[in-house]
Amino acid sequence: MNPRSLDHLTTIILRDILNWAAEYLKSRHISSARLDSEVLLSFVLNKDRTYLYQNSESRIQNPEFKIFKEFIERRGMMEPVSYITGEKEFWSLKFKVTKDTLIPRPETEILVQTVLDIIRSQKLKIFNLQSSIFNPIHILDIGTGSGNIAVSIAKESPESHVFTVDKSDNALSVAKENAITHNVAGKITFIRGDLYDFGFKNSQIPKIFDIIVSNPPYIPTDDIEGLMSEVKDWEPRWALDGGKDGLKIIREIVKDTPIFLEPKGFLVMEIGFDQAEDVKNIIKATDKFSDIRFIKDLSGIERVVTAWKR
Repeated sequence: MNPRSLDHLTTIILRDILNWAAEYLKSRHISSARLDSEVLLSFVLNKDRTYLYQNSESRIQNPEFKIFKEFIERRGMMEPVSYITGEKEFWSLKFKVTKDTLIPRPETEILVQTVLDIIRSQKLKIFNLQSSIFNPIHILDIGTGSGNIAVSIAKESPESHVFTVDKSDNALSVAKENAITHNVAGKITFIRGDLYDFGFKNSQIPKIFDIIVSNPPYIPTDDIEGLMSEVKDWEPRWALDGGKDGLKIIREIVKDTPIFLEPKGFLVMEIGFDQAEDVKNIIKATDKFSDIRFIKDLSGIERVVTAWKR
């Protein structure tokens, strides 16, 4: 059954439309066909997925079906569900995403948690948290994209102010929207720039930071073509491509971090598969950091690196 075979109907039972959509996506080699169908139909109806099962005999009206049919056809062309709906959940918050931003990944929540753990640890006595209202912890988020990292940290850490930098004006616009949505716009400063190349013309931007955090591009250039079509054909390549060995941007960040990081401050970065040893050597080569540690994700991959500036 193809999508056009249902065009003549004015109302369709939810159970039937879900079965149709799942079969259609399976025929397009979508491995998550049923789940994607449920997510997209829930989005169109503005209901949760439980509603679909509890009301499987209910009917969908033709205008809603036309929207759903369009969404399913787009998904059949491998467009990510998050770009179709324009949103993605991260840190139990709903974030707007567009094709100008990377889709937030669950493993990046480890990056957020690591920053929060550092803030709450005894190691940050130097930040004088008791007077943080007047002297907040300054955090720099390099390559903010949708702002998911900055917004999540700002929501969880009232003692912090996050400065986000991105070279894409469109991405910064999305990040600002997300900050407004989650009521933390006053705790985030948005900066147009590339890595550390953003200047300090604005007197509100500190010249050095207490924590520098980044989820940089870390996929080797030649590996991108081997990624799933949803990623390589749809997400912004500049947010994925880490150069020949995947470490190009990481090297650039590490090289200049000592200039912009307070003594006893922290660098926190997400890294890729099998990059831990190389990243450790890159950080050690600066001779500015100690206590280099790695945090593993649920698959056992060393996903986040932290380093303490001496």
